[in-house]
Amino acid sequence: MLQAGGEAVISRRPGIAGGKSYGAAAFMESAVTIIDPEGAIVESRGPVKDLFALGDGELAKKNWFELFVTEQEAAGLKAGIEGLKVNSAFSFTSDYKAANRVFQWYGFVFTDGDGGRRIAFMAEEVSDYKEMGRQLEKYMVEVERMTRTQFSRELRMDEMRRKIGELEKSLVHCKGMG
Repeated sequence: MLQAGGEAVISRRPGIAGGKSYGAAAFMESAVTIIDPEGAIVESRGPVKDLFALGDGELAKKNWFELFVTEQEAAGLKAGIEGLKVNSAFSFTSDYKAANRVFQWYGFVFTDGDGGRRIAFMAEEVSDYKEMGRQLEKYMVEVERMTRTQFSRELRMDEMRRKIGELEKSLVHCKGMG
């Protein structure tokens, strides 16, 4: 997940890099974009333009980092990717700059036939999950508030029971005197 300040926390997936066909069918049918280390889009396959509502010329010779992530995210992400070895897989989450949408990105570092370092990205929209997370967070805040209220109520009830007990004892003591 990308964090504020341009720091990228890259989740590494050694199972994918180890040659296993984890999700290969889903990967082949998805929107895949291949970039060079500087971010220039080398190739794009699948419904990339549809997924991001881009026109025909908007992908050709564009910089992936400028299109899909903020400047702060780009700095951290570039640094994180540079540190990865070839055949490394990673993932991160980012808000799409051109729309109110959130994407989970899956990346894989590889070398092309000419020995050039390349990064392949596959995107999955997770906007609904992020909204559900926000709703869950609001719910949890309300549950915590109710728990504190109930706990406070129980403390007051215990204090009242204690005072009633003391008053009953003093009343019994007073009746015995009279």
